[in-house]
Amino acid sequence: MSSICVQINCRNGEQYLRSCLLSLVGQTFKDFYVLFVDNCSTDNSIKIVEQFSDDLNIEILRTPEPFQLGEARQFGLDHIDTDYVSFLDVDDEYYNDKLEKQLNLSEREENWNVMYSGYDTIDSKGNVISSFKMPSLSSEEHILYHLKQFRINMQTVMIRNGKVKFPTNLDLCTDLKAFLPSVLDNKAIYLPEQTVRYRMHDSNLSRSSYLQFEQELEVYKWLAEVYPQWSREIDRNSISLVQYKEVACLISQGKNIDAIMKAKKLKDSIGSRRFIKAIAGSMLPDIFKLLLMKLILKRHFDLNI
Repeated sequence: MSSICVQINCRNGEQYLRSCLLSLVGQTFKDFYVLFVDNCSTDNSIKIVEQFSDDLNIEILRTPEPFQLGEARQFGLDHIDTDYVSFLDVDDEYYNDKLEKQLNLSEREENWNVMYSGYDTIDSKGNVISSFKMPSLSSEEHILYHLKQFRINMQTVMIRNGKVKFPTNLDLCTDLKAFLPSVLDNKAIYLPEQTVRYRMHDSNLSRSSYLQFEQELEVYKWLAEVYPQWSREIDRNSISLVQYKEVACLISQGKNIDAIMKAKKLKDSIGSRRFIKAIAGSMLPDIFKLLLMKLILKRHFDLNI
């Protein structure tokens, strides 16, 4: 039996799928299989996967109906019995030694449930446009770092099977709820090397949405209850930051009356000073948006920035 399963979740991911699978063919560690979880795709994704059957040990698992992302990830995880599970999305790629390096670290470290690493961000043509590598941190600094800005990239993650569950009721922020508890339990370890090429393109760019921020707040409030020893830091760092982003998102939809009403409610809850700081801080790079925000704030909130 293979020691590692690489789980790939897909819904209509044909565009970059070949590059994704080729990065697995080239792995220096060979004792793994691929579980391809197809979430009711209507494109050629399945046909492309079948073309790699001679080069990769691939099992195709189909969801019975379209699932939310968290449910689809957990659906796949429930069908895996290897010791370790690694994740890869259809538009991203592993570096050739990704699995080997993480397996080597797993043999040196015992007290972990989640392992992650640095990564390179690439554009649609495969050009590296940025790199992420964590600084060296103590255990407490590691926790505070991710409470201020959660930076665990799904594609870099390897988990001990059975130690992580994905929220089946969320379509966004699934990695936040799945992995941050291991960070707070001091059972997340970091490999200080780039192991993944994470692709940014028009189809997958994360776009701020009120639903996303609502789900983030839900996760952080849940964490504050489960980890009362960290509730102050969660409220001060994570929840406040999400509220800032949420306000900026809502106020940018200034012509939407519902958005204005929600933004007014948030202003009352976090105070005018923090509210203005959130708006100004999010809009300063764009002078035209900033001028628009000034008009909206004056008209709807009687506030000046």
